[in-house]
Amino acid sequence: METKARSKEAAGKGKEHATVKYDGKEIRFPKGRETHSLEQALANARFLSKELSAHTGENISVRPVVSLPGWWVDQVAPKVNPYVQNPISLVSWILCNGVTS
Repeated sequence: METKARSKEAAGKGKEHATVKYDGKEIRFPKGRETHSLEQALANARFLSKELSAHTGENISVRPVVSLPGWWVDQVAPKVNPYVQNPISLVSWILCNGVTS
C-alpha cells in the first residue's frame, strides 16, 4: 500500500475542495492531476507478488492500494487497480474483498 499526503486548501472550503476523482488512470485533485503514486503502487505490487511467490512456491497475488488520508475519494471507475481510497473506507474495502489471513 502506498500512502500519499497532499495539502488541501484552507479549512472551511467544503467537501468539494477535499474531494479527488479517480478514473482508473489518474487521480484528479482540485488543483492538479497525479499518476506517479498509481504507477508506484502497481510496480510495488508486482515486485512483492514475485518475491512472495518465489519464496513460497505458490502464486501469490498482491492488490495495489493508494491511501489518501484526509481526502474524500470519488472512484468513478469501479474495480480498477490500484484501488484508491481514504484510510477510513479502506477498512470496509478489505473486509468486503475477501482478504483472508
